[in-house]
Amino acid sequence: MEIDNATVTASGSVNMSSYCLTDGSDRETLMNELVLGRGATLNIGGIFTHNDDPRSRVTFAGGTVVVKSNQGNFFATGQDGIFEVEAKDGNDIRLDIGGYSIGATSGHTHLFGTGGLDITGTGTASTFTLGSAGLTDFSVAYSGTTKITDATLVLGVPLPVGATITGTRGTLFLDNVTITNNVVGDVVVKGTGTLVVGADGQDCTLGVDVEGATVMKVGAGTLTLSDNFNGKLVVKEGTAIVRGIAYKSYRFKIEGMKGPSPDAMQLSELKLLDGAADVTRPYSGLGYDTEGAVANYIYPAAECPPNLVDGNLSTKWLDWRLLSSHPESDHDRVWLRIDCPSLRPITGYAWYTANDYDKRDPSAWRLQGSNDGGATWTDIDVRTGFAATSTRKALAGTFAGFGALGSSARVVVESGATLRVIGGAISATAIHDVGGTVELAEGAELVSDGGAINGGASGTGSVNVVGGNVSLRGQQSYTGVTHVGAGTLNIGIATNPAERASFSGKYFRLTIKRASNNGASVAYKKSGSTTYSDRGATQASEFQLYDADGNNVALGLTKAADGTAATALAAGTFATAAAYTYGIAEGAEKLFDGNTSTKCNMTTPINRNDPSTWRVITMRLADGAAPVVSYNFYTANDYVRRSPTDWQLEGSMDGIAWETLDERFFAPNAAWSTASGSTTYNESTLQYKPFNNGTPFRLQETMRQPATGGKFFRFTFKKTVGNTILQLSEIQLLDADGNNVARGLTKAANGTAATALSAGSFADGGSYSYGNNEGSDKLFDDNPDTKMCATGNNMAGDAANYRAFTLRLADEAAPVCRYNFVTANDFVNRSPCDWLVEGSEDGVTWTPLDERTNEPAPFSVYAAVNHGRPYTFSQIFESGSIPADSVVTVDAGATLNLNDEGAMVKLLKVDCTLGGGTINFFRPAPGGTLQLVNIPADVGTLARYEIPLAVAGVQNAAALGSWRVTVDGVQRSCRVKVANGHLMLVAGNTVIFVR
Repeated sequence: MEIDNATVTASGSVNMSSYCLTDGSDRETLMNELVLGRGATLNIGGIFTHNDDPRSRVTFAGGTVVVKSNQGNFFATGQDGIFEVEAKDGNDIRLDIGGYSIGATSGHTHLFGTGGLDITGTGTASTFTLGSAGLTDFSVAYSGTTKITDATLVLGVPLPVGATITGTRGTLFLDNVTITNNVVGDVVVKGTGTLVVGADGQDCTLGVDVEGATVMKVGAGTLTLSDNFNGKLVVKEGTAIVRGIAYKSYRFKIEGMKGPSPDAMQLSELKLLDGAADVTRPYSGLGYDTEGAVANYIYPAAECPPNLVDGNLSTKWLDWRLLSSHPESDHDRVWLRIDCPSLRPITGYAWYTANDYDKRDPSAWRLQGSNDGGATWTDIDVRTGFAATSTRKALAGTFAGFGALGSSARVVVESGATLRVIGGAISATAIHDVGGTVELAEGAELVSDGGAINGGASGTGSVNVVGGNVSLRGQQSYTGVTHVGAGTLNIGIATNPAERASFSGKYFRLTIKRASNNGASVAYKKSGSTTYSDRGATQASEFQLYDADGNNVALGLTKAADGTAATALAAGTFATAAAYTYGIAEGAEKLFDGNTSTKCNMTTPINRNDPSTWRVITMRLADGAAPVVSYNFYTANDYVRRSPTDWQLEGSMDGIAWETLDERFFAPNAAWSTASGSTTYNESTLQYKPFNNGTPFRLQETMRQPATGGKFFRFTFKKTVGNTILQLSEIQLLDADGNNVARGLTKAANGTAATALSAGSFADGGSYSYGNNEGSDKLFDDNPDTKMCATGNNMAGDAANYRAFTLRLADEAAPVCRYNFVTANDFVNRSPCDWLVEGSEDGVTWTPLDERTNEPAPFSVYAAVNHGRPYTFSQIFESGSIPADSVVTVDAGATLNLNDEGAMVKLLKVDCTLGGGTINFFRPAPGGTLQLVNIPADVGTLARYEIPLAVAGVQNAAALGSWRVTVDGVQRSCRVKVANGHLMLVAGNTVIFVR
């Protein structure tokens, strides 16, 4: 059947069936075809065929299907039938779905052809569903463009690779699916899947409002985000451009009225928005101009500017100062300022009309932002010629789209990729990890009120810290200001990850893989001389997740149905992966009840070597829960041998993508963590106790924090398991992908200093004795069948007998994230149990990266120790710098820590009236400049003037002798010295000294 240049309307669904009765064996015969030619319009509620028809087809050759009603199975065939939807000769599958919801989720449905898919809708939240979780045969193979206009397209299967998606405020819903397509236009991306863009290497502009979904930038081109983004952005390759708005003060300044002949200006309410959320409150203060040139014609006392943010549409701000009869000075006074307690990102704003006279409505205004207390204002949005609705006490409009990163955005910039910030400011708290480069365009700011900026920032923009404890790591080359307005900025740092590791996601998954008994009966003494036999269960009384203050944020989680997926969990609930068997009143909910006198007792044995026996518990914390930094278990009332000893804790931001936060083998107290399973011991002292002797397990950093950037490493072995000779087959330094970057190091002369090592070599710390053909060169030959066997005196307790090896990696070696050793062919008790690993950028200054004592014996020969899990660094050395062209300002109460040797200050600016904060480990660069402004008038002479900026731990103080001093831009003949913990000016030609 074919329709051309005609409109056909059906009262309901169209049945294409020929009622051909078959046994289902014929899968090739095309029984029915409906062709929609040019000018054809089919108004229907759905199309379906008979269960036994082999193949049916709707061919779009220029026509359109207009949907008349909701239909979950719009293109529907029965049990064995195939329904084909063809985009023929370059024409699109065109569906006008109006305000209805339709789907194509039954039978075997295939979209194909040389055209594309064009979905339009006149209503809202309309859905055309491609695929579903339970569908086994659904394909999309058309080669044209996918177009969405206003409607929502829900994808349960990938679109054709390379096909472009275009839209006009359309919505692309990713139903837990990854698609690789370029997206052009104003498309809203939602759901739980991943959209991969840029694979063809071309530039791409994407207007996105991502909620939960991930956008991944690949290819050599540039992705520009032009709208609010609240999902996860991964910049793997090329460049992503974002804009953002984040200020501490906002000012709404009104500059015109609708008219005609307005007698005043008025409006009822203003809201600052982050997405759909009203974030106007809390505010720390309101400001407005109370002056006016015409007496009694400023604003009525009861209709003043603060009414604009009182949350009441029945109050208003009425103002006469914009009238033409008032002088120009009055026209500039019509504004309301909102001061926020801290940095406040916004993505838009809205205002509402007042109760009467629409001629008074604002027609021109500007929203401005300031981060310097209102000293300067930046235009965020400027509007003119606006005509609000005539409806009173109603929304005049929502004005958004000028900030690309929303408050819940997460950005990852991988090595070699670039994030470019243009216009306004973006919050560094949205930047989860930067292994590549952040480029700051002129006027752009990277604003942070906590967290870390990892990697290098370049360009002409600025870094502005407005609170919190912020770390700036990597070599920086931006030329704007380095401003520490509040809080602390750390430049380069060597820290213990255990002190800073946290996970801000709300989803956690605990997998218990083994109990001490490993599923076997174990003989032990509970008390006295009586011997008991464990029955192979696994139990604990509590599982706790702790925030930085030690609060248990998992307390009170309630149980959802067994097998509930993470994405289906409500906030504050948990679920087990399956229906496990428990003791009476000893279910999994007892792990979260805050009562160590109750317990979870899983009665079916768990075996480390049988994943089908593992126990999995998935948690979703309350929405307001603080980030997790550590966790622990508590033992129960009996049978301590049932306590978990092997487990994995994972975290997720969305309940879909999981990362390992910690993994333990034989982790609880030593008294009951042996591998033999035959120990007899007194159990009574171990009941109701926290694991690890009461010290919570910290989240392991693994790949979530930056790797060490240095190329020099030093291993010092202090003791072996059996207090005997030392042997290993390999030392491995692993990059982010698990590659051993120490492979193939060549040996230099014994005792060669680190600074004398050539790239890609190593040296023994002294002249050590080895077995025949078992020298230290075997440590790096990538051959586990060879070994190093260091003979000689016992190392334990005698530093003179320690074995040290110094390494210098190849220049091109990737940064190191973890390390491990490989055992040799025999005698695992010769493996090290005490050692120290150090790292260095230059071979001179060494930072302890990790130190281990009393590590257990490896479990087998020719195997990586620690059960194959590489060791993470308990200390990570991360360099940092301040660009020489960046002017550094540290406000009163703020702190700048210059932790890295290369972090020098060359341009320092101090407002002497406002005062400054503190610079620790102050390192002045030679030839620097001290810029002083606003020196108090009562300072009679600059000689002996103490600058209100504290400095401590001053390094390279002699360099101050080469500094020049400017006062309000004019060079003065003064010198700079350090005295009493401050910088001090002295008269010219005075000897510079340090106290």
